[in-house]
Amino acid sequence: MVFLSYAQEDEVEVERHWTKLRSDGFRAWMAKGDIVPGEDWERSIWRAVHFADFFIACVSSRSVTKRGFLQKEIKEALEIWKQKLEDDIYLIPLRLDSSEVPDSLRKFQWIDFNGGEGYTRLVNAISEGISRLESKPSHLTGDRSVFTKEFEEHRPMNLPYEIVTKYPEFKPSNDALTLELNATIAGFAFGQVQRCRKQFLEAAQLETDRDFGPSLLDIDYTLHTASQRCASIEFKIWTYYAGAAHPNLGTVTLNFLTCPLVEIELGDIFKPESDYLRFVSQFCVSKLGDQIAQDRGVEAPDQGMIDWILQGAGPKEENFQTFVINPKGIVLFFDPYRVSSYAEGRREVHMPWGALQGLLGDEVQAALPISGEFAQERI
Repeated sequence: MVFLSYAQEDEVEVERHWTKLRSDGFRAWMAKGDIVPGEDWERSIWRAVHFADFFIACVSSRSVTKRGFLQKEIKEALEIWKQKLEDDIYLIPLRLDSSEVPDSLRKFQWIDFNGGEGYTRLVNAISEGISRLESKPSHLTGDRSVFTKEFEEHRPMNLPYEIVTKYPEFKPSNDALTLELNATIAGFAFGQVQRCRKQFLEAAQLETDRDFGPSLLDIDYTLHTASQRCASIEFKIWTYYAGAAHPNLGTVTLNFLTCPLVEIELGDIFKPESDYLRFVSQFCVSKLGDQIAQDRGVEAPDQGMIDWILQGAGPKEENFQTFVINPKGIVLFFDPYRVSSYAEGRREVHMPWGALQGLLGDEVQAALPISGEFAQERI
């Protein structure tokens, strides 16, 4: 689906592009043409944003200075873009007039609709994006490949919920280790589906006096490591419950050593005698403080910021359950509300392997995908 994000003042022009895209066979979506009378319009927009394959940000002099829901849409799209692969085409800015593209969108190659080739370039970009998605089965992992499995439910038996779930499957799956790995991953994914499905149905029974439209579950994944001895997977879980003010983002990670197959936690990576929690906490508190201060335009975090950060990144095991492993190091995730507000989004802290020398367990270290280029990196 192609989602068109626009200011109300640009609705007439955007509608022309929406009509042409649909006539050319694309599943285009815009609020004016696709929200059914009586539907909760905000909820419908959030659903469309999360189910979209492409997000088209229509930029004009009327939209760049406008606050409100348009900016929320773009912020949400930027969060979704972070989980895409490096060569995915997802967020495409369209410049409708001579206005400047906002700073938040300048990293993306934009299309100028002032010229005569604007629509052709848009169609080419979408077509190329579709081609890349279809040509990607996998990431090679030695003699294995990784394919994306999908499961969808859209108002089954007219029940008020929609589910889209993606998770990885390793092939060939004719050995015991791969069968167990696939079963573990699929079990996690469908466990999330069943949990949310039950909650969605319970919520629907309570809302008998008003139709809020369907609840939503959208699960997608990023494969950070898939080697012969290690696998590391990040799942982003978007949920929207009928009648809620906004969707919620949750992150779950699965990390495995594969000889034999064992799921590991952060503490398993470090030497038993190391005071890893203190080190990891201090590292994260420092990095998070810098991030939040920069985002808020201040030189240093104040005590209120530090107190909030310590609640979610203090030296406790439960604060560091969500992490992935890659050749550069460890990435720790902090979902909205953990260390800062919902509006500020999810936070990430990247901890290079070089910063952890002397703390890693010898046997685990031998299995980790530590790149020689980064092994000597220092803080």
